[in-house]
Amino acid sequence: MPRTKFGQSFHPGARHSNFGRLTRTLCVVAGFLTLACGVVHIGSKLSNHCTPSATVTCFTPFLKWQTSSVLDDVNADFWRTIFTFNTSVVFDLWTPLFSALYALHLHLPVVLGSKEWEGGSWYLCGMLGLFMAFFASFGYAGNLGVITGFVNVFAAGASFVAGSYA
Repeated sequence: MPRTKFGQSFHPGARHSNFGRLTRTLCVVAGFLTLACGVVHIGSKLSNHCTPSATVTCFTPFLKWQTSSVLDDVNADFWRTIFTFNTSVVFDLWTPLFSALYALHLHLPVVLGSKEWEGGSWYLCGMLGLFMAFFASFGYAGNLGVITGFVNVFAAGASFVAGSYA
């Protein structure tokens, strides 16, 4: 393995190599793109706003206040489609956002300098990139999701290459 003049190994996965920096940057960009997909996807679900009527007052644009009866279930059609324990709704709605936040949090200690990037982290970043591509990007936010999915696949491939040399 080639060495630099300071004795550090120089290979694509090395902490100070340009390929390692490029791969980390690409993974962070993929994380932010996936975060954008999550925000766009949730934003598309927020289109059903409150419409005031004789018996309903809009408490907020997303919460209705029933004026005639206290027990009528007027928020079921919107509020519980966003904030629910129904697993099919939760996973479909929140997967891009939370997977992106997890991916970005992996890079935070490296960016802040409190932790060095380790060899096993490359494989974690690669597997997470593939997960985000197939389960949190391609099926969400239209063309942005497709572009983000391919960026995630590319970042995952670069992560696997960097991990094999680390």
